Amino acid sequence: MLYGVSDLTAAASWLEDSFGLAPIGGGVHPGWGTANAIVPVGNRQYVELIAVVDRDSKHPLALALSAMIADGDRPVGLCLRSADLDDTARRLDLQVADGARTNPDGVQLRWRMAGLEVTLGPERLPFFVEWPGRGANPELEGAVAPAGNGVVAVEVGGDPDRLRQWIGLDVSTVVPVGGPPGIPGFSLDTGGDAIRIGPR
Repeated sequence: MLYGVSDLTAAASWLEDSFGLAPIGGGVHPGWGTANAIVPVGNRQYVELIAVVDRDSKHPLALALSAMIADGDRPVGLCLRSADLDDTARRLDLQVADGARTNPDGVQLRWRMAGLEVTLGPERLPFFVEWPGRGANPELEGAVAPAGNGVVAVEVGGDPDRLRQWIGLDVSTVVPVGGPPGIPGFSLDTGGDAIRIGPR
């Protein structure tokens, strides 16, 4: 779950103070003009706080993110882990791209993804990721995460039939809500009361 913010430090403090959710890592995306913080929410899932840190960046992610959060921090995208990214890319006629970022300790993380350009476009559909050789973001290994089931519902606007065709499988946590494309909010189960997070 990508949550666009104007200030990573302030947003991380808000999540921790409001919901007890603390970031464990993150870093800079070289060449993109963005940086992130990873917030485990349970069940090997996380919320990725993402911000533009280079206001001069012309990368599509930096440009789209700046526009999306012009009126405040908000959910900006849904990322789904793919069991076979190449198969998903073929089905949807997408290009697979490599991604990387450098942690503050200098360790570089790499992944493969497809469909980010669609997430940033007018349809705002989910994109797909694959961590080579791993089932999930390696930063989650050994991380202290909340108990519970993590992300239990992501509200996705737009055409419900198009959304189902795009995903191509039954993802019970993806909830079509109609209305304008985008993500009005998402809900977490962290072992206590349900948490719904929307724009702020």
